[in-house]
Amino acid sequence: MTEKARRLICASFYILGLTFVGLLVSSKDDRLLGADNPYSDGTSPFVLAAKDAGLVGYDSFMNVVILVSVISIGVSCVYGGSRTLTALSQQGYAPKIFSYIDRSGRPLFSVGLCLAFGGLAYITLVSISSSDDALRCRDCWFCSQLVAIFNPVMMLIV
Repeated sequence: MTEKARRLICASFYILGLTFVGLLVSSKDDRLLGADNPYSDGTSPFVLAAKDAGLVGYDSFMNVVILVSVISIGVSCVYGGSRTLTALSQQGYAPKIFSYIDRSGRPLFSVGLCLAFGGLAYITLVSISSSDDALRCRDCWFCSQLVAIFNPVMMLIV
């Protein structure tokens, strides 16, 4: 089987899966749009389709698949971002500290910076789970300043 045919088959399964889920779950479903916490389980249309079909355990399996996919994307973004930042540093477009590579070939400072910005992205989740107004990040001046300063900087670096 050629590489083009293999990619076409994978894309077909993806499109068919999305089509069936779109047919099975209404776009006006209260569980989909009316969730109090958009990060809670049960809001994914794939999970809702499994629950509506009565498949016991499939909703948990689908949540695991989604979790593994998100972790995989995060790891690949840290890998690509750190290598890009290291290459920019070696060419003189980023601070020299990011050109450090240890004996095993890992750009440690670049990986650390990419992981720090990944953690910074999750600060916004505090506003969803916290009922205390002092911890709500949308109203937090410090968090707003961090996002306003570091997002354009990261867009320029990467």
